[in-house]
Amino acid sequence: MCTHLKNLNSVMERAPIQRTLLLLIFVLLLMSGKAQAGFFFSDYRPFEICTTAMVITAEKLKEDSKSSELHYNRIRPGGDSTDERMLRRLGMSGAIFATPIFEPFILSDDTPVRFTGTVYKYRPGMLHRVLGGSREQIFYEVELLGEMALLHAGSFREPPLPICDEAMQ
Repeated sequence: MCTHLKNLNSVMERAPIQRTLLLLIFVLLLMSGKAQAGFFFSDYRPFEICTTAMVITAEKLKEDSKSSELHYNRIRPGGDSTDERMLRRLGMSGAIFATPIFEPFILSDDTPVRFTGTVYKYRPGMLHRVLGGSREQIFYEVELLGEMALLHAGSFREPPLPICDEAMQ
């Protein structure tokens, strides 16, 4: 019985050292480049020349939209959400989804949507994955109304244009 108590005391004495080591490893990972590339923090990885560069009208895109509508969700002028900050960093004015998110307007049928050929893969950080249930998503880079935006590929029953294998892995 005494041996168990000695072992328990030994484990308890090592516990602060183990916690300190874990905290140190966590901080080092947080400061490393890999931590910022999608493990702890969400990010968008670009894949250039990953789809066909072409122009399609909003009417044609709406035909395969899950909601038969496309909502252009512009970044709010003073918006400070994580998504708005990430879109701003990418040089985007907003994102297009089948549903409204923040200050949206529905694209009119005659709006031309120019696909640039670049695709972005969104990788949620650990907190977004664990607490928010987020998962990886694919976006097309598009130009519409003189602004750059991301078009959510998941807003369609089938992606409107083919996506390169590299982005899908």
